[in-house]
Amino acid sequence: MSGINAVLSIAKCAIFAQQTGLNITGNNIANVSTEGYSRQSVLYQSNQAVLGEAGVFVGNGVHVEEVQRSCDQLLEKRLMGQKSTLAACEESAQYLNIMEGLLNENSETGISTMMSEFWNAWHDLSNNPGGSSERISLYEQTVRFSDGLNTLSYELNQIRNDLTSELENSVTRINELSAQVAAVNNEIMGMQSSAEPNDQKDLRNSLIVQLAELVDINSFEQPDGSVTVTAAGGYALVNGTSANTVQVTSNRVLWGDPKGGNVDITDRISGGKIGGWLEVRDEILPKYQAEFDATTKEMIWAVNYQHSQGAGLEFFSQPLTGTYAVDASGRLDSLPFGDRIDYTADFGMWVQNGAQAPVKLSMDMDISTAQIGNWTGQADDAGGAPYTYRFTVTEGGTVDTEPVNENPQIHWEKINSSGEVIKDDTIADVNAGTLRIDDASNPGTAGIAFDIGAGDLVAGNTFTLNTDAAGKPDPLEMSVSGTANSVSDTYRFKVVSDTATLGTGTLTLEWVSEHASGTITLQDSDSYPVQVDVDGMTLEFTEGTVWKGDCFTIDTDAYGNPSPPGRPSDWHWTLDSFTQAFNAQTASAGLGISAEVTSSRTFSLVPAAGVGFAFGDDLTEAPGLAAALGINTFFDGFDAVTMGVNSVLENNAFIAAAKIDVHTGTFGSGDNRNALAVADVQYASLSMTQWTFRRQGADTSKLSNATLEDFYRGMVGTLGIKSSNVSRARDFAETLASQIQQQRDGISGVSLDEELINMIKFQQAYSAAAKLLSVADEMMTALVNSK
Repeated sequence: MSGINAVLSIAKCAIFAQQTGLNITGNNIANVSTEGYSRQSVLYQSNQAVLGEAGVFVGNGVHVEEVQRSCDQLLEKRLMGQKSTLAACEESAQYLNIMEGLLNENSETGISTMMSEFWNAWHDLSNNPGGSSERISLYEQTVRFSDGLNTLSYELNQIRNDLTSELENSVTRINELSAQVAAVNNEIMGMQSSAEPNDQKDLRNSLIVQLAELVDINSFEQPDGSVTVTAAGGYALVNGTSANTVQVTSNRVLWGDPKGGNVDITDRISGGKIGGWLEVRDEILPKYQAEFDATTKEMIWAVNYQHSQGAGLEFFSQPLTGTYAVDASGRLDSLPFGDRIDYTADFGMWVQNGAQAPVKLSMDMDISTAQIGNWTGQADDAGGAPYTYRFTVTEGGTVDTEPVNENPQIHWEKINSSGEVIKDDTIADVNAGTLRIDDASNPGTAGIAFDIGAGDLVAGNTFTLNTDAAGKPDPLEMSVSGTANSVSDTYRFKVVSDTATLGTGTLTLEWVSEHASGTITLQDSDSYPVQVDVDGMTLEFTEGTVWKGDCFTIDTDAYGNPSPPGRPSDWHWTLDSFTQAFNAQTASAGLGISAEVTSSRTFSLVPAAGVGFAFGDDLTEAPGLAAALGINTFFDGFDAVTMGVNSVLENNAFIAAAKIDVHTGTFGSGDNRNALAVADVQYASLSMTQWTFRRQGADTSKLSNATLEDFYRGMVGTLGIKSSNVSRARDFAETLASQIQQQRDGISGVSLDEELINMIKFQQAYSAAAKLLSVADEMMTALVNSK
């Protein structure tokens, strides 16, 4: 009986083993099209032999040792990485194609075509400067051109918004996938002690591949069977059975630190769809937006500068308001084009009163050279308080050690913390040496004293001085070094915190340049002098008292080298001081025209009845002040978003095609000199900024000298080259991913032919095992019947 039992046991084991083989083969066939499935195979092991009656070891059948998963994990990781790279390239290529389509350079609506038509319209006007049809055509062509630039700029901004939306949606998906991987980790850790969880490992691999297509990741298996997944160079998304989350805040990708707080990982992400989106959003798109704006801004300025020096078909006889406003500081250099004003040239305009011959008004725009320093004393108040003293030159002249005929004068105002002028006076007959103000209670001893050196004072120049809490003079002292990342630019700094003396309170300043901005915070615990970094420059603050709203500037040259800071205590022009100086001069000359500062901080000229005015002449080089103020300009706005045609030109008689004859103050309708000068801007070599934006490291710029059309075409050309390079990188990544996929399929993929052979093999083995069972049954029957 024992022999028959052995046969029965062997048959049973064989049937179970071959049935398992058939099951696994059937499972392979069923999952032939399942993404990420790894082919499984059965490993058989002989049962331990037993000692038979003849004293020899007799085989005891077979059992299933393991269901093995055919998977090369190293190859899987390579495939994940390559799919991540491919996804990044595909997304970059897609959005670059969209950008190329927006430029549409091969059509009549392309920017290059419309720019050429704009210049052609000016040439047409120069051929017939008095022609109504030419003026209408120029105006309409410019409106079309401006609308095209506005639309293109809007669409580029929309791409940026779309990329951020894609980013936000994908971050949600990353969190979902990370949570799923953590859950599968938990299942695998619970199942691995009893059997190999092959299907769960395939599922986990599939989830990780989906993660890799979204963001560059790295994964490695732990001894307990779980997988740790990190992104952006080491930030854990999955750690065992727990998952960390990521989020998008203020357009930045933040990784949630399990210990608390968030870490900005935006610039560390290099692969996956998110890597491709970030490359376009933070590197490629900003470069072309910045250069597009640079082209537009330079065109606006160049055309406006020349147009502001010409005259239309008639004098202006109604109030004329500028299109550009100063900021809260009121300084002229805060105008959008305030850094372009040439203070070495005189501001000029022509005024005609009735039938009288036009008279030229000329204003000195120089910056005073008489240096002020060596501040001493104290505000004339018991107990003292912080004040601002505002000094304005009301009568210009030369400051010397001896009285001269010019008799320059400086008017000063004392302003309290509420902004009220509580005292003012005039320093008459200013001579080099020590001057004193605010000493009414004890003349000659009290008040504030300062030294003024020999030099020129220019009417309209102004500066401010702050005092500390004791009323003692305390101007801001600082220096700047290093090299700025933005060349040929103006960095504007504004105090946004409450009045504070350096070292006695927290001081916050906001700064902005052409394409960057930031915030500086100086703590009362800082040790002075204190240094802070701003876009490549190092600012060193030594001492001083500043008020909320105080402003200063730093200019950079063509190489990024900064100039000494233009502080509130340095001579400068404000819109108010220019207006006052203008009104003083026109009133003195009896010209019948005045200026005012509007509520929106723009400049307005108001002529009396019967008074007309015009700008420019054929000999004088203008300082660009009119263009910076938006007076007698052709364009409005300062970049591609805001660019438009000056609404004054809806009356096309004010399109300035002519130049005023400096000898007579008149101009003719057939005069085309200014139209020709504007048209020649097309051929002028201008300095425009080229940018390189980096997600890791500072953005940098350099100047390029080219015509407007050449610069724009060069920009479009580089976009085409970039798009071509990304397309080639996508094709290469696709080929490489396909090759690795083929290698992976060669190891892990299911071959139907092979599985059919296995099915026949297991089927035959199963039939044979069943036959053995039948034989054992016959043996048992024969043995029973023998009784």
